[in-house]
Formats: sequence, C-alpha cells, structure tokens
Amino acid sequence: MPIHEYHCAKCGARFEYLARRKDDAPETCPQCGGRRLRRELSAFSVAAPAAPAAPACAAAGACRACPAGGCPARGMN
Repeated sequence: MPIHEYHCAKCGARFEYLARRKDDAPETCPQCGGRRLRRELSAFSVAAPAAPAAPACAAAGACRACPAGGCPARGMN
C-alpha cells in the first residue's frame, strides 16, 4: 500500500494518505474538509547498505578472538 502526498487548494495543507488500492484517493482535506486536492510528487529516502553484523561476542564484550590491534566490530582497530 503506497503512501501518497496531497496538497489542499483551499487551506494549503499538505498531508499523506495511505492508498489501499491503485485508484484510491482522499475525498476531503483532514484540516479543513476542502475537496480540491492535488497529488504531489513525494520525496523518498534511499537507505544505505546495511553494515555487516557484529559478532555476538562483540556485543557481549567478551570477545578474545580479535587480533592484538582491537576488535573491528567494536571500532577498535
């Protein structure tokens, strides 16, 4: 279910609407009840690639398997 952004011509409010179907759209503005709504282009975020998971021992603080330089999972290189 996509979330679309709308702009109300009557009061200027901008709001998001969760569309349940492809042709689904809000009937009125949630702020003023106006019916002249325009769908806006939505800005979206792009997630960065996930960092590799740290070993369980690093989270527990009991790791002794790392080289003498420190634990790369805990940022101690």
